[in-house]
Amino acid sequence: MRDDRSRLSGKSAFERGLNLFALPLAGTLTLFAGPAFYRLTTAAISDYAAEQFGEGWAMLIWLLWLIACGVGTFGFSLMLVAVTVKFGLARLGKLIFGT
Repeated sequence: MRDDRSRLSGKSAFERGLNLFALPLAGTLTLFAGPAFYRLTTAAISDYAAEQFGEGWAMLIWLLWLIACGVGTFGFSLMLVAVTVKFGLARLGKLIFGT
């Protein structure tokens, strides 16, 4: 019995194709949405950090928040693209092949 999973990666051809499509698209979304999210939230984070930890920690908190915004935006974008593609392909398959 033959499986459609690769022996090397353990992923199906659909999963590998999804990754090839979703990763660059999520990177592009992060490029546009990440800075906007950072600009909207950085004032609140810096005010909170100065109040809780003092001005001496401002540079470290800024760097950590910058990294968190990038990673969080990329993760959310990747999840959004992957779910959209999976549901879109399922709907397309249903339209083509019926119930």
